[in-house]
Amino acid sequence: MTTPPVTRSTAHIRIDHYSAVHLAAETARSVARACLLPGSMPDQAAVVASELASNLAKHATNGALFLHPLPLGAGVEILAADRGPGILDLGRSLTDGYTTTNTLGTGLGAVRRISTSFTIRSGTGVGTLVCARLAAPRPVP
Repeated sequence: MTTPPVTRSTAHIRIDHYSAVHLAAETARSVARACLLPGSMPDQAAVVASELASNLAKHATNGALFLHPLPLGAGVEILAADRGPGILDLGRSLTDGYTTTNTLGTGLGAVRRISTSFTIRSGTGVGTLVCARLAAPRPVP
């Protein structure tokens, strides 16, 4: 199988209003499709971007999403960065049902479950950085 031609540019979406959440989801879906992610993976990328963008809109200042293909077009990386208050209890924030905004409290946990690779760093008063990657399954030899 040949590698698809995928643009190497990074999409940068400022999350300065809740209306940017939809743009983030559609951009993630588009990048994932360009990477030829199979089945429901483009929709999963949209969910990841939507959840991360929604968290930025609710909790952060100067938040942004960066979306780009992984090397060789094998997947997509979604990076959320902000200069918000940080996450006080990171472990608890990844637990389903924990919320500080009267929501279902499943966002970060869902992002972690959907992602092939998930990393989160947060510092009180510094901000939060989340990196979620979705990669196509490798063929079995």
